[in-house]
Amino acid sequence: MTKAPAFQFYPNDWMHDLDEHPLEIEGAWIRICCKLWWSEEHGKLTKTITQWARILRATEQATREILLYLKDEQIGDIIFSNNGKVTVMSRRMLRDEKERENNRLRQNRFREKRDSNAPITPLSQPSSSSSSPSKKVKKEDMEEIREYIRLTTEQYTNLKSQFEKEKLEWMFNKLDFYLSTTKKKYTGAYGFFKKGSWLIEEMEKHFNLSPKDSGLCEHCGKGQKYLGGLCIDCHYRKDEDV
Repeated sequence: MTKAPAFQFYPNDWMHDLDEHPLEIEGAWIRICCKLWWSEEHGKLTKTITQWARILRATEQATREILLYLKDEQIGDIIFSNNGKVTVMSRRMLRDEKERENNRLRQNRFREKRDSNAPITPLSQPSSSSSSPSKKVKKEDMEEIREYIRLTTEQYTNLKSQFEKEKLEWMFNKLDFYLSTTKKKYTGAYGFFKKGSWLIEEMEKHFNLSPKDSGLCEHCGKGQKYLGGLCIDCHYRKDEDV
């Protein structure tokens, strides 16, 4: 994860927590906070007394006294280990880092949900007892469907009956590129071809498709013709039972 260039500094809290402590302690704590920020785990760092002494530019005896003061006054969380090492933690920094990570995860989940706009199910290992040859796409069709898209024979046949070859190939290329970014293959790819999905909207925009004024739907006789002589609702209703 990329390190942020700075950590949050709260002047009001700083003055409230350290105003009554010696200037030596205040200076020592800000130097420690800078080291905690650049540690592998933001807000937590373990070093020997000798190493902490170099950071604080003090003797080892003075460093030990400073760390004990920080611990006793609960300015930071200090743990003295039997192996001679001392772990220093900033509660504020650890809390801020945890919130930053949670925000990053929420943003990633939002982007994934927005980009997919359809449920996708990871491909599970096939079971020899439950797999059905009739559900597998024929080997000769795999190249046409693309590497990362997984469809049953019925689904593939239905898509060919719904969309013209040029439009279907365009959607296969578009969807395969998207799924390739996840490095996984999905059995739920058929959901991307449903009405209202981002893939359908992108295809219609790319081919500049719009309802035709050349007559009514050949199925219901009410809506305007769209694709294949059907209105929009009838066109997408064809695959509901597949």
